[in-house]
Amino acid sequence: MWEQAGGLPGRRPAALAYTERVNKRSWITFTVVRLLAFFVPLIVLLFIQVNPWIATVLAAVIGLCVSFIFFRKPRESVARELYEVRHAEKAPVREDDEVEDAVLDALDEAPAAPAAETPATPESRQS
Repeated sequence: MWEQAGGLPGRRPAALAYTERVNKRSWITFTVVRLLAFFVPLIVLLFIQVNPWIATVLAAVIGLCVSFIFFRKPRESVARELYEVRHAEKAPVREDDEVEDAVLDALDEAPAAPAAETPATPESRQS
C-alpha cells in the first residue's frame, strides 16, 4: 500500500508504524468509558439543579474515582500499549529524515564547483 502511494520501498512512515502497533479498540473503549464516567454524573447533577461550576467539579471527581476503582484493566491496557510504543526497540524511520539524508549524501558526493572569481574593485582597475 505504502509503496503504491509513491513511498520508499520497504519503509513505512512513522504514523503507519505507530497505528499498526496500537490496539485502537482499547483506546476508544477506554476513552468512551471515561467520558461516560464524567458526563453521566454531570447530567444527573445538573438535572437536580446543582450550580454548574460545582456540578462540573463534582462530576470530574466522581469520574476520576470511578475510573480509578472500576476501570483498572482497560487503563492498564492503554498504559501498557503507550509504554510499548514509547519504548520501542527500534526508532521509527521517518520519510523526511531519509530524504534529508539522501540530499546531504548527494551534496557530499557532488564535485565541488570551481570558485567564482572575485569581482574587480575600482581600486584594482586603476592599476
